[in-house]
Amino acid sequence: MPNNTVNPLALPADDAVRMLRRSGCPAMSDEPLAPLLAYDREHGTEFTETLKIYLQCGGSIKSVSEKMFIHRNTILYRMGQIREILGTDLESQGERMKYLIAFMIREMPAPEGSDPSGAAGASMV
Repeated sequence: MPNNTVNPLALPADDAVRMLRRSGCPAMSDEPLAPLLAYDREHGTEFTETLKIYLQCGGSIKSVSEKMFIHRNTILYRMGQIREILGTDLESQGERMKYLIAFMIREMPAPEGSDPSGAAGASMV
């Protein structure tokens, strides 16, 4: 029996993320970030945005600080809090990739006529 599934890793990055978004994979975008999103909502923090920029800057505290116009010690503090909330040290490439993919999926536009969250009645943060 032929296997007709498409391996997203064999596609260009944008196509793979689009395919995952279209397939309704909210777990891949929401599950890894859920504790951080909840913390931000409850405490009015910007840890999710800080993590996103940290990952985009390849883990450079100096670059994050410059991009966010925030003192590097504040970024160091935030990253410590983020690591604690997520229960990870963010040191391995695999861990970082999980969060990068989650952000990429969240930022992809939803297909026309579909629920952007992947679940009826849910709202995207």
